[in-house]
Amino acid sequence: MLGVIEGFSTLGVVIAVGWLLARLEVVDAAAQTMLTRLAFFVASPALMITVLSGTELGTVLSTKLVALVGALLVSGSV
Repeated sequence: MLGVIEGFSTLGVVIAVGWLLARLEVVDAAAQTMLTRLAFFVASPALMITVLSGTELGTVLSTKLVALVGALLVSGSV
């Protein structure tokens, strides 16, 4: 439970600092766009790799993965 609280607290602090920087106009619109892309294309995959590296392979490759792939295929085809 403590790990969950730490995770949400970290996200909250990052969001608050980002909002404050944008509100005080410390970073301009171009820098905001660059930081958004950096977070999406670099930080998100890094977070996924970090989480998956601590997970057992049997947990990742379970029946839930089959359901997930099926849902992705159905939604992607629509």
